[in-house]
Amino acid sequence: MRLFFDNVPVGIFVSTRAGKFVYVNAALPRILGYDSPEELITVVNRSSIAEAVYVEPGRRQQVIQAFDRSQERWHCTGEPLPTQGWGGD
Repeated sequence: MRLFFDNVPVGIFVSTRAGKFVYVNAALPRILGYDSPEELITVVNRSSIAEAVYVEPGRRQQVIQAFDRSQERWHCTGEPLPTQGWGGD
C-alpha cells in the first residue's frame, strides 16, 4: 500500500492530532515547494501543519472536529472518503 501512496500525483499525509507530520508522500513536498519529504516534515514540524500549510490556520481544527463528529475517514479538503477497502468496512 505504501508503494501506491508514494507514487500517486496527489499529496497524502499522516499527522498527529497536535498538527505534526508523521508521514508525507513524495508528491506533497513537490506541491508545497519543498525538495524532499524530510525537508517538509522538518520545516513544518517546527511550528504546526495549521500554521505552516493552511491558508486559514483555524480550518485544520474545523476538519478535525468534523472528523470527530462523523467518525468517517477524511481527506485534506474535509470531504469524507469511502471506508470500503480501507479496513473500515
